[in-house]
Amino acid sequence: MAAATGHATVISELLEAGADASTDLGDGTTPLIIAASSGHEAAVAVILEAGVDANCTTLSRNTALFMAAQQGYSSIVARLLRAGARV
Repeated sequence: MAAATGHATVISELLEAGADASTDLGDGTTPLIIAASSGHEAAVAVILEAGVDANCTTLSRNTALFMAAQQGYSSIVARLLRAGARV
């Protein structure tokens, strides 16, 4: 929920408390993909800083980069590319 609503501070606090930022919701969707597809750049930054792979993929083969590009979030696309997301 914190990733979907862009609460970067809450994400940081959860990570400090031991939450796993690469948790898979069952279909490959991760907090990074959720934050990227929702346009929450600060949340994306916090998740990437936690060491999450920028190339995580859902079961339907969608990536955070694809989702951000599809929605037109160019600053998130740029951040993901800097973090090593494959085109």
